[in-house]
Amino acid sequence: MRTKILHPYLTTKRDNTTIELISSHSLTYDNTNLPKRAFSFKTHQPLFWKLKQKHFDSTSGTLVVEVVEYNSLPYNILTDDVPEYQINYLSFEKLDWPKFEPLLFSYTLSQLKDSIFNYRDKLLDLGYGKNDDTRFLKRTDPNLFFAKREPDKQEKEFEVKVKYEDAKFDISKICFSVNLKPYKVVRQLEIGNLHLKPEFEYIKPYIVKGLANVFG
Repeated sequence: MRTKILHPYLTTKRDNTTIELISSHSLTYDNTNLPKRAFSFKTHQPLFWKLKQKHFDSTSGTLVVEVVEYNSLPYNILTDDVPEYQINYLSFEKLDWPKFEPLLFSYTLSQLKDSIFNYRDKLLDLGYGKNDDTRFLKRTDPNLFFAKREPDKQEKEFEVKVKYEDAKFDISKICFSVNLKPYKVVRQLEIGNLHLKPEFEYIKPYIVKGLANVFG
């Protein structure tokens, strides 16, 4: 049995544990279709969402809603009106990702993929293993139990030769750019020497004549 919604909009108050529908009635996330283990909100202060009620099934007590405001101001007071039928379950239509994501402290995309829309192309096209999810954790959330991964490091040795005219003297160092062709990158490097000064720029021609045209 479905009942007609007389008041289509509803303001709710939520935190990381419950969703408060009216001042005397709240639901846990277990009584919604949102995968609460997959995300946590940034703040411990309650968030107010404005919901549009789509339809209500009085047999199961399921209310289908669409979030129309994700950051509604807290002066939107919860209603004291008692619904004609008890609400046992909230079914959210898919959440608008660009509006939902800024509210989150951390999230696991593989578990959210069926609950969101309007995300960037190929955002979820990475496979749905735990390792892929870890990339999208904005911070390490102690409730999600993901280990922090250290970046891979490798040491490489290169022999480079740089023309003095392409280098620049500075305080206690000489700076220059190196094109690492095998890796197709350019890196800014420097060599330290306490005797070097910026004024040496003016005597580069004499350095080249007295020493060599290149160093390295």
